Amino acid sequence: MRLDVQARRGSTEVPAADPILARYLEALLPAVYVDTGRACNQDCVYCSVDKRAPAPVSVDAVQATLDAAFSSGLRRLVFIGGEPTLRDDLPELVGRARARGFEAVVVMTNGIRLAAPGRLASLVDAGLTHVQLSLDDHRWERQAALSRRPSTEQLLPRALDNLTAEARVALSFYHVMTRVNAPELPAFVRFVGGLRERSGRELLTISTFVKPVTVAWDNRALVVPKISDVVGPLRQALELSSSLGVPFYFRNLPECVMPGFGARNIDSYTSVSSLDTTSGHAEPMDQGDDDFVRVERCRGCPHADGCPGVHRGYLELFGDAELREHSAETSA
Repeated sequence: MRLDVQARRGSTEVPAADPILARYLEALLPAVYVDTGRACNQDCVYCSVDKRAPAPVSVDAVQATLDAAFSSGLRRLVFIGGEPTLRDDLPELVGRARARGFEAVVVMTNGIRLAAPGRLASLVDAGLTHVQLSLDDHRWERQAALSRRPSTEQLLPRALDNLTAEARVALSFYHVMTRVNAPELPAFVRFVGGLRERSGRELLTISTFVKPVTVAWDNRALVVPKISDVVGPLRQALELSSSLGVPFYFRNLPECVMPGFGARNIDSYTSVSSLDTTSGHAEPMDQGDDDFVRVERCRGCPHADGCPGVHRGYLELFGDAELREHSAETSA
């Protein structure tokens, strides 16, 4: 069996001044991704999931993945989709993972079903330890537009209230940086900062540059920005997050375009590999694969170790001329 595993890069240490990130990485990595199926209750314009994937994943198939991962020494897992909470048996799957011996059980979710009373509690009671919530905009009407589900405007704030009130489960945010919301990155950081103050939660946030594949590729004119258009707002957001004490990070951007912010680039600390559970061999998936590539001007780059390169789809749209160090002046 082959497993997708996210793990720490051994070459990059977390700065001593960033204990929140150190705790996050220590608690959640290495982790195996456990696919629960590709069904989803949203239709996000930036989605990178292949909706043409096979039928729903059976409980037996999930159990086989749990067994293989545990036997390979993994003790942390992330349930992914699609939307995992669409499965009414998700509490059972969480319980199976904890019974097998997994110490950290995470679900990546858009949160919509967690707006319902009791749904979150049933998962936490079963042993859920962490929720990674997709949160792309602090303006709920814009979040609903990005998800192409009007009900998101009412349901997501309720889910967020439930999540911030549930002290038994850790909570972090996964934000997708698009042409629509990138200009509002500083305002988004302020929103997260206010939520941290009100809730007392850490709320680590990772903003990932949109990957131009599948649905996002179909909507590329709407959702895929030029790197040079996001560098300025991202730099402002990172500087603001430092002043406010908000743990805010980015990924899926070449290291060269954000000089001085390598410590805030999640790709500097983590990598994803395909693990062959029979041989124990792990093959890197995030460098030199079919999605991310290194171009000629990447040769000799001092940032190469922690940089995945550039997405092929992005190169097809905009080329590689932006792969240079953007100074504060050129980013303004």
